[in-house]
Amino acid sequence: MRETARRIGDGQPLRDAMSRYGGGYGIGLEALSRATRDRDPDGRGVGRALIGFLTQRPRATGPDGKTTGSRHARDTCSVQTARLLEDTLGVPRGTLFDIVEAGSRSDPQPSWDDLPNVSAL
Repeated sequence: MRETARRIGDGQPLRDAMSRYGGGYGIGLEALSRATRDRDPDGRGVGRALIGFLTQRPRATGPDGKTTGSRHARDTCSVQTARLLEDTLGVPRGTLFDIVEAGSRSDPQPSWDDLPNVSAL
């Protein structure tokens, strides 16, 4: 069984933990990325862009018809990434991410035969 980490509450607990970091002074994307590199035994850490995707609110349309959030918001990451972020932010594991069974990688993909013949159009 392959596992993945799914962010809790559309990333709000992660945003809150970043705001509380350092006694309430907060931490930004770049600083958190550097802090994860320092804590990572491999020295790679978590990239600033991935942290940004995980902290973004998902795209939604409100009752007034206005669209908010980002279409780039990401709900999942590797278990290693989730644990590294939780450990770096000093929160108990399971506070920011749930560990869930990953979907199958054997999802059927359309073949060339499934595509319409554009030359016949």
